[in-house]
Amino acid sequence: MNQLLDFFSKLFDTSDWPPRWHCGKWSEFHGWLYIVSDLLIWSAYFVIPVLILRYVTKTSDRRFLKIYFLFAAFILACGSTHLLDAIAFWIPAYRVSALVRFMTGIISWITVFSLFGLLPRAFSLKSPEELEAEVEQRKIAKQNLRIKNTQLNEAQEISKIGHWEWNIITDKIAWSDSLFKIYGMPVGNALSFKEFMTHVHPDDADHVEKMIKSAFETGSFPEYFHRIILPDGTLKICHARGEVIKDEQGKAIKMIGTSQDVTEQKTIQH
Repeated sequence: MNQLLDFFSKLFDTSDWPPRWHCGKWSEFHGWLYIVSDLLIWSAYFVIPVLILRYVTKTSDRRFLKIYFLFAAFILACGSTHLLDAIAFWIPAYRVSALVRFMTGIISWITVFSLFGLLPRAFSLKSPEELEAEVEQRKIAKQNLRIKNTQLNEAQEISKIGHWEWNIITDKIAWSDSLFKIYGMPVGNALSFKEFMTHVHPDDADHVEKMIKSAFETGSFPEYFHRIILPDGTLKICHARGEVIKDEQGKAIKMIGTSQDVTEQKTIQH
């Protein structure tokens, strides 16, 4: 304990040692080679943390922020030991040097333990080449999806069929573009059930509501036919098919299905 108190009380006292120039037999060349080498190492160790901190302040990636700062502190501390070694040729501050070396050791091992926890996560990250390949695959997948959607829309238009999705919770029914065309309407936003019913022929409204009520009660969507009135007054006959989607408690939360314009078929049959 006395030695510890003595150490810190004389932390900046250099009278116990001579300058390093006077320790041993240093030639001018040897001494200045030692000093310049230490100063080169210290200056590099000083610049590296500055570059790291500059990168940290400019990047939006905050995943490894802690390790960036630890590396900066570790490198700066290591550099400080070399600076003190160079200064010791004139000012033998060996107590300060010992304390800085001890702090460097502590920071070094904190960095080591942090790396142990970080490396598995870092190794799991994808390389730039892998990321580029993934981006390219996503582009191809999106392009294929666009092609398939186009083909689906064309097939729906040819067969005069459209699909819909009713979110029962929000009471919004999303229609496909082809379904808007069947109803003679411009492509628009989702409709409510009440808005949908305004397009159903008044004589078929009770039947449609009965079928929907049956779907709620049984959990099974019944196929049915109904007439619709277009904005220009034209009548069409539609064939509705669907499916009820339930939550974990068995409550109906969504309905999905199709509606096909079967006016021509029904006209031919009659």
